[in-house]
Amino acid sequence: MCEALLKLRNTITAGVIILAALGATPASARDQTCSIAATQIYERASESVVQVISFSIDPHRVLDRVRPGTGSGIEIAPGLILTNYHVVRGGRLIGVSSDDWSFEAELIGGDPVLDIALLRIPTAGREVTLPEFGSYGDLLVGQRAYVVGYPLGIGRTLSEGVVSGLDRQIPLNTLSWTTRYIQTDAAVSPGNSGGALLDGCGRIIGMVSLRSSHPQAENLGYALPMDSIRPLLAEIEAKGHVSRPWHGLYGQMMTPPIASLLGWSPFFVPGGFLVETIEPGSAADKAGLRGGIVPVHWGLIEILVGGDVITEVNDQPITTLAEALTAVGSLEIADTVRLKVWRDGEELELEATLEERPNFDSDVAISSQP
Repeated sequence: MCEALLKLRNTITAGVIILAALGATPASARDQTCSIAATQIYERASESVVQVISFSIDPHRVLDRVRPGTGSGIEIAPGLILTNYHVVRGGRLIGVSSDDWSFEAELIGGDPVLDIALLRIPTAGREVTLPEFGSYGDLLVGQRAYVVGYPLGIGRTLSEGVVSGLDRQIPLNTLSWTTRYIQTDAAVSPGNSGGALLDGCGRIIGMVSLRSSHPQAENLGYALPMDSIRPLLAEIEAKGHVSRPWHGLYGQMMTPPIASLLGWSPFFVPGGFLVETIEPGSAADKAGLRGGIVPVHWGLIEILVGGDVITEVNDQPITTLAEALTAVGSLEIADTVRLKVWRDGEELELEATLEERPNFDSDVAISSQP
């Protein structure tokens, strides 16, 4: 009983410390039209953006068995460094450095699904200046944006551009449809992973995580919004990982183009979530849901058709992406979920019980990482 209370107290304490740091300067209370010089943006970011280096060892190889990794990080609270999971994955030795200091870092934990890792370094003997954070809800396409990090390990660098897109879905893993990224045309190169994307006021609005791997892509970088990261940090610090209910579904909402591909009238699109793939052993798999079997292409996008269309979750209609995200966001481990699905012209009722989702090696997609 005492051990449980102590664990709860530590979890609450960790959450208070992180949330206090992240909530110190809410963007909603600030003037979104502010514009300061790029030199000031860089100077402010230099106080919290650091370099992260890790070394892993492949025990199955002799040549090239030591594999270095380099990236960037953000000191979000005193001694707590936020970076990408892929930068430090498998690291036997992790180092964090800035202009005036260098420390060996402890890996507290991480989340491969969103590619987040949290490190701890000493705070004694140095001054810590915490950054300001912006809000995803305040962003506009076309506003100025800056990337600060350590590309190619050559030193701290600033690149300038704009927020070139919002609500971008990147198909990395089966939970990607629940996450939206900020797109920027500010240059993103290898080593920028874990660095900061800032707005024109110098506030950090996201953590740089991806760049397009398409051979014809030009200046397509992506940052995970801080709003998506904030709710997970206290849990990662407290227990080293993120617990999620395992529904096991990947797909997308029905749209007129998809209806046309299915041979339905584009003027009549039945609402619902089209199931494309199902993870083996998940709640969806055990409930008997069916995924798609026929690959079709719409532009550069591949869609698997032929799967079930979920029309209701716990008696709540699913007609828009917002409704689907709300339904998924309300689920908890051990919940029993009632579903209505459309299959081969018939409506079926299914039931699924949610377990905790395991992490998979495929959760982090190497090909898109800067």
